[in-house]
Amino acid sequence: MVPVRRATAADLIATIPQSATRARVEASLPERLKRAELPPLDGGAAEIAKIKQEIALDLAPYDAMHILACLTVTQLFTRSEIYSELDDDSAATIEWVASVLLERPSPLPTAEPAPPATMSAAIQRTLDRTRGITMQAIMGARRRRDQATTALDAIAAEVEVHDAVSRWPGYAAQARMLLERLAESADVATFLRGEIGFDLSQALQIEDAVGRFLTARFNAHGERTAHVVKNLEAEFDAHPEAVPAALKVSDEGERAHRGLWMLAQEHFSERLRDALLVTADDLAAEAEIEVRVVEAFLRAFSSSFGDTKGTSLLTGRNVVRKRPFVTVGDGRYLLTLPGNLLWSIRPLAEAGMKANAAIFHKYESARSRYTEYESARHFATALRTDQVWTNVGYWLDGACYEADVLARVDDVCVVVEAKSGELTGKAWRGRKADLKRDLDKLLGESSIQAGRLAAELQARRIPEFVDRATGAALTIPLEGVDRVESVVVTLEGLGFVGLLLPQLREAGVLDEGEPPWIVSLYDLEAIAGSCAHAAQLTSYIRHRRTLDPRVEFVDECDLWMLHLKETLDFRAVRGRVILVDGRSDDLNQSWMFGARTPKMKLDKLSKRRLRELDRKRPAGFIAAGESVIADAQRGRRPKVQVF
Repeated sequence: MVPVRRATAADLIATIPQSATRARVEASLPERLKRAELPPLDGGAAEIAKIKQEIALDLAPYDAMHILACLTVTQLFTRSEIYSELDDDSAATIEWVASVLLERPSPLPTAEPAPPATMSAAIQRTLDRTRGITMQAIMGARRRRDQATTALDAIAAEVEVHDAVSRWPGYAAQARMLLERLAESADVATFLRGEIGFDLSQALQIEDAVGRFLTARFNAHGERTAHVVKNLEAEFDAHPEAVPAALKVSDEGERAHRGLWMLAQEHFSERLRDALLVTADDLAAEAEIEVRVVEAFLRAFSSSFGDTKGTSLLTGRNVVRKRPFVTVGDGRYLLTLPGNLLWSIRPLAEAGMKANAAIFHKYESARSRYTEYESARHFATALRTDQVWTNVGYWLDGACYEADVLARVDDVCVVVEAKSGELTGKAWRGRKADLKRDLDKLLGESSIQAGRLAAELQARRIPEFVDRATGAALTIPLEGVDRVESVVVTLEGLGFVGLLLPQLREAGVLDEGEPPWIVSLYDLEAIAGSCAHAAQLTSYIRHRRTLDPRVEFVDECDLWMLHLKETLDFRAVRGRVILVDGRSDDLNQSWMFGARTPKMKLDKLSKRRLRELDRKRPAGFIAAGESVIADAQRGRRPKVQVF
């Protein structure tokens, strides 16, 4: 089969007239994405099948596990805690290539074997093609969104985009904290051990052991590689007449180049694959846990050759994403992406628990309580207030309604609905009936609940409050509240859906009232932890609820960091689309590596004024603080990509 020469992203950029937009795109797009081969937007499944066939033929002469080891190694030890990843460096790419390779009956080559030294060029072509499919998936879905004839079609296209490019909704520490809390139920643990062979605590124990064991193996492989090349160099120096012609050098520059080449060849040899293969015995010893428990864990989270058929576009949560280990069938396993392993534990456990309604109800109640109380904790932290109430009921027109969290600071009340449910796999794939049902449950009901109480408080009608658990009357002092902000907090990363307010209203998910701020619990924690003054959060909520409709983003924290460092006022920005991306590096460094918490960019006078307002807290200090921030940001033009 003769490969087709497809246009690359660089070719596409070259068709844009010379302009500031073209310069920004050329400067911001990584070289690996400029090389991406773009299938035609109207190519559809037939074009993807053709590319997949080219990839399969290109990789056919090589061992599949060796290919996977080379693809995954850079992700394995440097990106384990990446946050809300946009696929510009290969998470979805690895999943997709692994899915193609898993269509083989075994890891053995499916054509005449070729030497490993020739494999790198085939892998590079594979990456260029696969990254092009990723970009095609994004652009195609964007086009479908813009050309949609119904609101639900537009929403489905946007959801598909985010499922293709986003991976985990938060940081690793956040996933572990939730799982540790959910693991506290003895009944749930007993059921899981009987149903899937391990409980949540054991899953975390093994997942942690996987990271330690593979890191040690990888480091040992690196040391062995350096030792091998050092010995070769010494042998060449001692016996220059025995040096192969291709490796002879004439000066120190060539010698250094040869050394790097030999390091690369040895590092990415089949010995890398062997170093990264693990067994149940390996992990049981590292985790200090029974082998049978580790065996159940590995079975649950592993994909086998022959498991995938008809791999298509990079949408949907595919087999490798759900089960990130790949097994060679002889008791050895290769981990593709560690983040996928950690974030797959909860969905797999929940699927197992749904077999028992009573157990799942107990678990679901604990999950809801966690989401509710953590939401309250984060608002208390960010607003620096102890006036926070959870699990509240209130009477209105003879009926008792629910409010998950109320937080008051100064004359502002934040009304929060916390939702721990999820979008189903079919909804993420854009199945409209499933998507509508899930969004109604997660966003529609919660926005109505938050909006109902917000409207009453805004009208200065304070209802009678009760404790939902006991029915006892609650005294919640909300007299003097002049402003009410409604928020919906979810465990799913659904903040991007708030970009589609007109479509959500037209589809009947949201009503015509003022929309809530839709934010994931993980984003809320990251934001609260870097909020130095209450007015920073209240002003952000107001901006988020009235965000310029031209704005597009993947990561909520990019918007938050733009708010801290520049401004969310886009009135001076001209363009049809405003892309906010790549702004959360400082926050990532803080969360992942203990770097200093990022602070809002303010002049000395503004900092002093905000500190004084927070310390004295006179009546109206929130509005005054927001005015200080607005004045400090006045005249700034946000540094964003405009199209």
